[in-house]
Amino acid sequence: MIGPSGGGKTSLINTFVNNFCPTVYTPTEDAVLYHRALQVSNPFDENQLVDALVEIEDTYAMDMSGKDSYKQSRDIKQFYDVSFTKDAVASHHPFDNLEYQPRRNTYSAMTRVRMGYMFVFDASDIESFKAAVQAVKDFMTATPRDREHIIYLVANKCDKNTLGNPSIQTLYQEEKGKMPLHKKVNMKLWEVSALEFRRVRKLFLDMVDDIMLTPSLYLTREEVAAYSKPILIEPDNCSLQ
Repeated sequence: MIGPSGGGKTSLINTFVNNFCPTVYTPTEDAVLYHRALQVSNPFDENQLVDALVEIEDTYAMDMSGKDSYKQSRDIKQFYDVSFTKDAVASHHPFDNLEYQPRRNTYSAMTRVRMGYMFVFDASDIESFKAAVQAVKDFMTATPRDREHIIYLVANKCDKNTLGNPSIQTLYQEEKGKMPLHKKVNMKLWEVSALEFRRVRKLFLDMVDDIMLTPSLYLTREEVAAYSKPILIEPDNCSLQ
């Protein structure tokens, strides 16, 4: 989750994970990991349900500076890293059972790579929209062109007065044409409201589906090459981050 201050990233996450939307604004000063277990349809077999563990990374505002509680300098671009890391759970495959890991003193994700991005902005604030669009452009410039990407540009707070004329859809189409996108980018615009629980669940579930349908997001090139047929997901025996 990336975006300017006041966009409602944390509220969206809490609405989805905890069924609760905070109404008092508290700036996010540290990156925080949230988790929720779900049962979702297997995208390779719509008649089958599979268990999924969703890991969501909340981040501080794009323009926040200084150091976080981990003594690391704040730089939103560090979250644009989509390379595979060995810092996650050792030898963990995205569809293996995942054992509980005790809380650690350092910030460490359970997954080994970032798989999908939501760039969140306040639907009533044109400057918030521009900042989120610029973040998408920066992300696309910083990441490999041969890497598949799933990007959701999320207009939150649609319960308030929105950007007006032109509409968010019109502004989105205008800006999308200026972005350094390529054929491997799956980008969508979402209009949601965390406060009213409007389309929030669908937002996250669709992201899970898009990730599951794109094995190159969670498998290395060597692992992708090792599969000669679609991945078979066994019921009650998988985790997805």
